[in-house]
Amino acid sequence: MSRVVENAIKGVGNSQFNILNEKGSFEVRNAVIFWTNFAGEPNKWGSTARTFNLAVNAEMGKILQDAGWRVRDRKFNEGEPDEETLYYISIKLNYDSKFPPIVTLFSDFRGKRSKRVLDGETVGELDRIDIQSADCIVNAYESQAFPGKITGYLQKLNIIQEPEMEFGGKYDDWLDEEYDCLAAGTCSIEEHDIIMAEKKRMNREETEAFLEDLRRRNSIERV
Repeated sequence: MSRVVENAIKGVGNSQFNILNEKGSFEVRNAVIFWTNFAGEPNKWGSTARTFNLAVNAEMGKILQDAGWRVRDRKFNEGEPDEETLYYISIKLNYDSKFPPIVTLFSDFRGKRSKRVLDGETVGELDRIDIQSADCIVNAYESQAFPGKITGYLQKLNIIQEPEMEFGGKYDDWLDEEYDCLAAGTCSIEEHDIIMAEKKRMNREETEAFLEDLRRRNSIERV
């Protein structure tokens, strides 16, 4: 069987599940997600649903199945009766909902940490990264057309990306690092977006000077 299944079987042992209601909405810490389609690329049947698969342990799988969820299973080595089994469910993302999922990506590049909230245009990036860890909250939805059948929709997902490192970090200390006022806690998200729109590289002193001027102009406009 694939390395994905093997890693999922190993990783789900560290997952912690917390049931939130009787229909089976739940929270997962140290979630194991795989076979993702966050971008909503058409599959072989033409569906463009944004989905990912979430590994669950045997106990959680039984609870969800009894509540009406479709729980799939896959053995590490098919045909071997004593082989470990991977249990998993499919989770959907609905960005057309009144309450779209909140997806936050935490990254570490050259020792610089950052976080971004992804939307329907950018969430597809998750299909191309290596995931270090993830936590999520999944809502259970029972369709009126199919009573008793539960579908999982993502409410919130936090993902920490595997740190990106060039040449084992050998040259990281030699690279100029752009000052990030948002990471430093010296500016708001709105101010940070304006700075990024300037599309110019600024050091710390230049950024603080720009912020001071921006706040002065905003104060004058409000008067």
